[in-house]
Amino acid sequence: MKKIVIFTIVMFGIMLSSANAKTFYRNYSDIDFFYSSLEPYGEWIEIGYDDYIWRPYRIDRNWRPYSEGRWEWTRNGWYWDSYEPFGWATYHYGRWYLDDYYGWVWMPDYEWAPAWVEWRYNNNYIGWAPLPPYAKYHYRTGISFSINWHSNYYCWNFVTFNHFTSRRVNNYFVQVNNVNRIYKNTKYRTRYFSDNNRIVNGGVSRRFVERKIGRKLTTKRINRTDDFTSYNRRDAKSSRGIVEYRPSEKSIKRTTIDRKNVTKGRKLKGLKRDKVVINRKSRLDKTVRKHNSKNAETKRSRNKVENMNYEKYRDKNEINRSSKKYISRSKKEQKYNNNKSVKRENKRYNRNSSKVEKRNNNEYKKSRSTNYKRKTNNLTKSSKKNNSSYRKKSSASYYKSKSKSKRNKNYSTTKRSISKKNSNKDETKIVSKKTSKKTRVSSRKK
Repeated sequence: MKKIVIFTIVMFGIMLSSANAKTFYRNYSDIDFFYSSLEPYGEWIEIGYDDYIWRPYRIDRNWRPYSEGRWEWTRNGWYWDSYEPFGWATYHYGRWYLDDYYGWVWMPDYEWAPAWVEWRYNNNYIGWAPLPPYAKYHYRTGISFSINWHSNYYCWNFVTFNHFTSRRVNNYFVQVNNVNRIYKNTKYRTRYFSDNNRIVNGGVSRRFVERKIGRKLTTKRINRTDDFTSYNRRDAKSSRGIVEYRPSEKSIKRTTIDRKNVTKGRKLKGLKRDKVVINRKSRLDKTVRKHNSKNAETKRSRNKVENMNYEKYRDKNEINRSSKKYISRSKKEQKYNNNKSVKRENKRYNRNSSKVEKRNNNEYKKSRSTNYKRKTNNLTKSSKKNNSSYRKKSSASYYKSKSKSKRNKNYSTTKRSISKKNSNKDETKIVSKKTSKKTRVSSRKK
């Protein structure tokens, strides 16, 4: 019994922790708020239906994300404190992707983290690169990739451990020609986990970095503000503290998006859209379009007036409608009942008629079969008689024909014999004539 109670308590605690974690990670900021706040610092590009990316203005050709800023150790792990005005959004929300045509492009997402990066290190160097849109965070498993992902060496920023925590890290980056050599001689390290409903960027361990630097790191406190003007005016390079900007709910509700400023571009060729796991689509796109339309209020007022008039008309004609409905219902019921009775009678009639037809058919079949049998018997009898008479007649005619043939044969033979005799007589006559002529001629000569 004790085991069952302990098991239920543990499962209940796990369910509560998972629910709290989900609500915490999903309630930071709204995606549509990024459109208005990042518009002055970059270009929004539509690459598909309700699918947008952002590209920053005025950047160098060799520019890479997570380059202008500094690394600080906090309760959330390694925190990237950016000096760029758009860094509060692009380095703590969403993912970066390197396209052949557009270059570095940012995709929005609503999960906050101290930095979305992957790490590499060895005994001398440490490096980081932005996570792709194929990387998804889960509070139990950490970071997981939807494809077999290996980022290219030119996406990485490498520095020595001595300059890792300096305020101007970009001045100590390894040159591009030597990045590939260092990339091959480093280990991969990416460690994200949750601690008291906080996303922690573990990365390379703090103790290992302190050992390489030769001094201890102080945990900095993150001060959050809702005022973007105070965040934008501060001098981040000289300040020792960390100031983070997170928009309030009121500022999110006041956002208005002008879709005319969004440029329509082509799709990203190298991007596998089926494997993208971040929530990059706008959830409030339809509501924002309604607020931006000028005729929304007029339509609402017209609908209200129409509804009021309809209610008055309905109150006046309610009795008439009810009576008409009752009458129509009674008529329908009568028709329905009449139709039912007619259908029943038709069914009965059809049943009786079918029975009578079956009987008649059976009788007809029987009579037909008897007649057929009689006819066949008569035919067989007559055929037998006819066959016997035919046989008799045929035998008589056969014998008659035989006698006739014999007579004809005899007659022909007699004719032949007579003709032969006559021919012999003629020959003898001729011979006799010839001999008589010869004798006459000889007598004359004498």
